[in-house]
Amino acid sequence: MREERTPTEQHAIDALVKALESEGFNVSQIPDITDRPDAALIVGGRTVAVECRTYTSEKVLQLHGIKIERDKPYQLYFPLEPHIWVKSAIEAKAKKVEDYIKRCNADACWLVLHSERGGFAQLGDMYSGELSKLFLYGAWSIKHYFERIYLTGEDGLPPVCLYNIEDDEIFRDKYSSIQIQRLPVQRFLFANVVATEGENGEGKITFNFNQKIIQNILLQPLDKRFKVDYSGIENIENAFISLQHLPGMIYAKPV
Repeated sequence: MREERTPTEQHAIDALVKALESEGFNVSQIPDITDRPDAALIVGGRTVAVECRTYTSEKVLQLHGIKIERDKPYQLYFPLEPHIWVKSAIEAKAKKVEDYIKRCNADACWLVLHSERGGFAQLGDMYSGELSKLFLYGAWSIKHYFERIYLTGEDGLPPVCLYNIEDDEIFRDKYSSIQIQRLPVQRFLFANVVATEGENGEGKITFNFNQKIIQNILLQPLDKRFKVDYSGIENIENAFISLQHLPGMIYAKPV
């Protein structure tokens, strides 16, 4: 087990504590609990095991079975389907809930979904836009043993509670039956690069933006009820041009 949390986990835990305190809860952390679960909090006199799950572009690609070469630029199109991401995160962690609770003698277990530092910066935009209901759909359409599920991001998204077991009778039917009309498809310039630490402690990335884009990766939704028509996609010569070229919005539509 890790002796320290990752920086993104620490940010997520700190943000959760701050949000709970702003709601009037007395919150304290149990020391030396930093992994499996990532934290143990005493909230209003109850002990809660808190496990984190990070959103990264790599994790999304893994769900699609995609691996990319290092230091090569790709033009990546992938559907934004947070309901699938939430479900996969719950499924990955739910089987360990009992272990998390036993390890810190907790009364319940919470899951915190959060973005990576510098990655998935648009998580806040997604939650504030038309996709917000899909996060809720993902959290409520699958059975699990988490008492609460939170979503947070370092770029403008303080913790929001997607799921609270206390509201099951009120929201289960409402959110688990949400009708999805379409899924936006977002284009990214994507490269698997290694960041090195500079003298001032900040990260440093060296990358040649004049490299030829070696492949367009055109992903279809994991939600098989939808499909994308990529027939109008343009081929972009290199990474520099890709950054300056804004494509029109594409949507995955019902099959």
